[in-house]
Amino acid sequence: MAGIERAAQRVVLMRVAQPALMPSPRCLDSPPLGMMQLCHRESVVQFINEVCEDFGLMTQTAGLAVSYFDRFLSKTERVGLDKHRVQLLAITCTLIAAKFSEIKMPSLDDLCEVAHDKYTKAQLKEMELETLRVLHWELHAVTPHAALEQLAIIMNHTEDQSKTFLEHAEFFIDMSYYVYQILKFPPLVVASSALLCAWSHLGNLKAIEFHIPQLSALCGVGKNDLLRCKMLLHEYFNTTFPKAAEAAEQHRAAGVAAGRESPDSVMVSATKMIDSMPPPPMKRMGKEASNVPTDEELMDDDVNMDENAPEYCFSPVPVR
Repeated sequence: MAGIERAAQRVVLMRVAQPALMPSPRCLDSPPLGMMQLCHRESVVQFINEVCEDFGLMTQTAGLAVSYFDRFLSKTERVGLDKHRVQLLAITCTLIAAKFSEIKMPSLDDLCEVAHDKYTKAQLKEMELETLRVLHWELHAVTPHAALEQLAIIMNHTEDQSKTFLEHAEFFIDMSYYVYQILKFPPLVVASSALLCAWSHLGNLKAIEFHIPQLSALCGVGKNDLLRCKMLLHEYFNTTFPKAAEAAEQHRAAGVAAGRESPDSVMVSATKMIDSMPPPPMKRMGKEASNVPTDEELMDDDVNMDENAPEYCFSPVPVR
């Protein structure tokens, strides 16, 4: 009981702290010509995730790096971010996030190699100082992963039988970093919506009805805000992973037909469902991650994919 009370207190502190360090939800609505555009953002997120995976960093570190990147764009929204500095900023944000969250971190030599020695160690150091100045050295930001940890304690979802459920929720959080429209929602709302998505994905609609008033109260928002965020996550999931979405819908329909009563009874069959989930977005997806063109080709928004291009570069994400 004391653990639940402490978690509730932490959630209250998160609610107070999170607004000051949220990125602008319009930071890429109308960037100047020649600067980074909205169509490049998903490639940046994918790049950060790949770098973190290759260096064995936590998915939470990748999410924090994306948050730093978005906040930098928000602070420099009027002038924009030159396309030739996109990769440099992404690497720098990953470095800062690793320093803040990890015990071990990649060396500057390793990060220069990631960029195929396009940047020197001196340039990385200079960009790190610039990024810290732009962010006002405010690095301890609330993240959806941290919020999920406290919400799970409050709802008593910390035991082994909840592992599969929480893995689903973490998947949707990892995926949320790719969705530009999610920037308008605070981390607590994103974490709560990920829980709703996990219950929906596992066919447990009764749990959604049971927990949504509590989650709304904890987040300090209305029910509709949670449902709007949940809808964005589901739409992105259904578009990006159509086969997994179809399997989830079949599983949900089977659960409804079986007349499940308990919010946790779905966990009995959820272990079978986990195999149908796609790889978490924070992980590299097969060969697709390497099929990206050079940094210079980023200048063309309609660039074609080059399968022989270097591994760590950017391209506009194809329209789905």
